[in-house]
Amino acid sequence: MNEMPKNILFFKFICVTASSLGIDYNEVIYKKRKGALIVDTITKFLEVNNRESFLLFLNIIRQMMFESREIRKWINNNLQRIENNNLNEIDVLSLYVELDASLDEPLFYSLYLKKIKEMAEKGDIQRLSDIYNFLWGVSRYENSHKSEITIFGKDRKFFYLKKISLFALEEIENYLLNNNLMTNKDGFKNKDANDCTIVIGIGFIPGHIEATHLNYIYNISMSIKQAFANSKIYLAITGEPVVNSVYTGLAYNEKVILDFKNLWSEVNGDESFIYINRKSRINDFSEWISTISPDLFFSVGGVFKTEVCSRIVYSVHNIPVIFLPASNSNKLSFPVNGVLAANEEIYQELSNQNKIRNCFLLRPYNRTLLNDEPFSDFNIRTSIKEFVAVTVLNSNRIAKWFESLNVQEIQSLVEFLDSHKEIKLLFVGETNPERIHCIDERIKSLILQERIIIVGQVKNLRGLYKNVDVVFSLPGVTGGGGAIKAALYDEIPCICWYRNDACLHIPKVYQYNDFESLLSNIVQANADPLYRENNVRNCNELKEKVKNEESISAWQNAISVWVQSNSSFL
Repeated sequence: MNEMPKNILFFKFICVTASSLGIDYNEVIYKKRKGALIVDTITKFLEVNNRESFLLFLNIIRQMMFESREIRKWINNNLQRIENNNLNEIDVLSLYVELDASLDEPLFYSLYLKKIKEMAEKGDIQRLSDIYNFLWGVSRYENSHKSEITIFGKDRKFFYLKKISLFALEEIENYLLNNNLMTNKDGFKNKDANDCTIVIGIGFIPGHIEATHLNYIYNISMSIKQAFANSKIYLAITGEPVVNSVYTGLAYNEKVILDFKNLWSEVNGDESFIYINRKSRINDFSEWISTISPDLFFSVGGVFKTEVCSRIVYSVHNIPVIFLPASNSNKLSFPVNGVLAANEEIYQELSNQNKIRNCFLLRPYNRTLLNDEPFSDFNIRTSIKEFVAVTVLNSNRIAKWFESLNVQEIQSLVEFLDSHKEIKLLFVGETNPERIHCIDERIKSLILQERIIIVGQVKNLRGLYKNVDVVFSLPGVTGGGGAIKAALYDEIPCICWYRNDACLHIPKVYQYNDFESLLSNIVQANADPLYRENNVRNCNELKEKVKNEESISAWQNAISVWVQSNSSFL
């Protein structure tokens, strides 16, 4: 089929869709400009339908834009009609980014530079924050398992989105400075940490009890409570950077919010939780901070960071901000007064390489929140003789890890499984297994034989762990520590890469340095029941050290220093 008949068929589809939305496709302007009808139909569809329906519709638009230069031209000539409908500003920007088909500087770049300047002149921190975080929303969605398509000209557009994001951040910083909100930092001296009030701030947490970030901040809170029983610890989920976008959608329903609130009441009693939802103003957060007047603000790092709120706490409210990296890959990008490092690599990088003061290496309490439902997604074992080793890693990093293997490592993995027919490797958290199939025919064959099993997200990790023999982290990957710590809590033998997020919780004898060492440890765990018994016992002994007086004293010292800190280092 040549291009013209396909374009005609597509335009008929647009006319039918437009009519269903109440748009009269016989209007004069639509007769003259087909692109006007396409753009108006897209924006109206987004206005009246939910996110999931719109993304299905958008798939068709994307496909036609890829295939037809004429359709790209029609749409590109009518882009500014996007603003004619009742869409929120972030969805408007979403469509500008999505539909722009120019080969040079995209229209949204100059348009939003101007808008950002106007926002800054009006002191509209909320809108500046949304624009600053928009890049996260787009890239997060595009890298997720929910999309197998790509934005037309994605790399070029991301380049300009990054520039817009940095410009918005610059205007946020200028606003804080120009309005004389950077107050004197002498107010923290002689604070008593025994009765301190602390806020743990995070932008977003996946809405289920087994979320890694939820378990992490829960354990941090329990460690603080262990050190200072009279401390009051609030949890603030700011909704940042989950902006109201076609790419990010709604954050939580009421049940999820209530579940979070009930969980946190176990830590600190009632009224110790706040959720600043996507419809709230950032000023709501600022007013809440003024009301409770905390002594410390812990800012969780990672993709769910709450950067703008952290800047406001530091600049406006004169409160020490402590960076709490959730992973080794988290980077510091805003002013802080200290860092809580949960493993040696983070500590060395921030305290020695970056010369950051008030950086403390602390081992958090480890209690993992898991549901007790049995695992029924599939049969993990087909025989009682099988030995199952599992790794859990989200965000499709399992496929990336397989793609990083060199020829020798692939050969070693194949030979390893050929030599140990009873061993089965289970990889949890990968939603695009086809990427792994394409790496090597031998890997694909092992997957088809179910010697290597690739599955997506599971929400009953405890049930899964009851059906495995050992949990391991992947070599070269710092993430996945939350799953390791969950296994430790349930007394499952664990093997850990020496630079993994969880290495502080694993005795060094069960840490490995490279790919071959991982395979060797799995073989040993399979062959020797005593290895597994000793592993659990030694990990439990290390866990008990967290509760001893020396560990508690370290937490007390760090918090006392942070409460009295009076300068930032970024």
